Amino acid sequence: MLSDILGQAIEAMRHNRRRTTITIVGMAWGIATVVLLLAYGAGFGQAFENIFAQFGTNMIGVFRDEPASRRAARRRGCRFGSHRRM
Repeated sequence: MLSDILGQAIEAMRHNRRRTTITIVGMAWGIATVVLLLAYGAGFGQAFENIFAQFGTNMIGVFRDEPASRRAARRRGCRFGSHRRM
């Protein structure tokens, strides 16, 4: 039974050589694309890790923070600045 199925598959591939070739090329292209994207992802991940590892060694980050009273008012639903209540 298995030999019959394989025989029919080989016969179909011989009969449709162009379709078989295009299918093989498409599969190879897809596999190569996935491998390439995974490699890019790993490379970018390593680059970001290196950048952030160096970030803390010779730089100081200064961030603006809003006062506690303004945070509490914002939690109650008050808006500040150019925002208008509708």
